[in-house]
Amino acid sequence: MFQLPPEPPTIRIQVLSLFHPRTILLDHRPITAPATLSLPPKTFTLTVPGKLTRSYTGALEITTMRDELQIILTLSTEQAVASIVAAESPPHAPIESLKAQAVAARSYLLAAQPALSCDTTRCQYLRAAPPPGSPAALATAATSHQVLLFHPLDAPPTIVLAMYSRSCGGRTRAHPTGPATYPFYSVRCDYCLRHPETWTRLAPSTQTETARLAFNRTHGWAAIPSNTHTTVAGWMHGRGTGHGIGLCQLGAADLAAHGQSYGEILAHFYPNTALTTIP
Repeated sequence: MFQLPPEPPTIRIQVLSLFHPRTILLDHRPITAPATLSLPPKTFTLTVPGKLTRSYTGALEITTMRDELQIILTLSTEQAVASIVAAESPPHAPIESLKAQAVAARSYLLAAQPALSCDTTRCQYLRAAPPPGSPAALATAATSHQVLLFHPLDAPPTIVLAMYSRSCGGRTRAHPTGPATYPFYSVRCDYCLRHPETWTRLAPSTQTETARLAFNRTHGWAAIPSNTHTTVAGWMHGRGTGHGIGLCQLGAADLAAHGQSYGEILAHFYPNTALTTIP
């Protein structure tokens, strides 16, 4: 009988790579490329001068690649999940939608292993760990070790790389994948149908999600908010924010506000999956 491997106690995440740092402050001490440094687990502060300051708890590795500092944090997997939930969720989201977000975030982290994770939109946002007793911490603890599984035909079950985005415009986007991985379905989102986030932009030549992200990396993340749009006379008229695949965060918050459990929310946005606790 096939058995899933246990949840790893720690996870490695590259942080602050979006800023391509050549100099950082580690607890107010400057570190400049080229540099190599390794620190045991502790709480510390990293500053990208002129950009931002963040506190982290975990082990720290700093190396240099192409004249840039590569900063890798090793932290508890459950602490990483709680930090992601706090960073990714809409303000004042109900606890059941936060639980759904925790399961999605944990599933994404574990499905992507052993690849190194990151704290940018290419992976999942990571901020400082939320305080004990906060909604994000409580949602993470309530769903500890829970992931979404997909069981393809003639293949062992796999953890779903559970993508999600802020708002879907009224319907999530289908995203076909390989035969042994989860095929994301297009599902209705009543909240975004009633309250769509709409936008208008001068149309660049971006037709795919990869092209949209490449354009936004140069022009800002709000340049083209989503890939759900029509183009008329050189102008894009769109709905939603993000890639629109998997869980819709605003839709999930609305379902929770109307009494649905996190299991029901996950079943809605990730059809044909099973909510499972791993060792």
